[in-house]
Amino acid sequence: MGSKLAYVFFVTAFLISSRVYPRAILAATLAMGYPVALLARADERLSIFSGLPIRHKNIICQPLIERIDIRPYLSGVELVVAGGESDRNARPLDYEWVLWLRQQCMENGIHFEFRQCGTHFIKDGKRYTLAVKDLGSQVHKAGIDI
Repeated sequence: MGSKLAYVFFVTAFLISSRVYPRAILAATLAMGYPVALLARADERLSIFSGLPIRHKNIICQPLIERIDIRPYLSGVELVVAGGESDRNARPLDYEWVLWLRQQCMENGIHFEFRQCGTHFIKDGKRYTLAVKDLGSQVHKAGIDI
């Protein structure tokens, strides 16, 4: 698990790479974020993100390639977005990981959006390969946004 990549992307405004801008600039932004590339570093990076004085925090877990626990970092977050990769070489997205993120949001009163299921999608243990044009429509059929 430590060596697996888990791309957890956030809407980014003034935080680029590892450079942190002055608090005055951060307080004036509408939305802010920080990418987490390795699951092993997620706790470190999300704790930094959680402590920043940002008005609107959104966590975007796309592509979601592993089950992740973001509960410790949901304070002040308005929206969590999840989705899979869209490419023939995409890593699979397991629907259980999506439902786990949704459950974390429900427990904390945070909006959740499932944006695309990914080319390689696993649901109830069965693997599906979907056309890119169908990724959004399949998500709408799930109807799990809150």
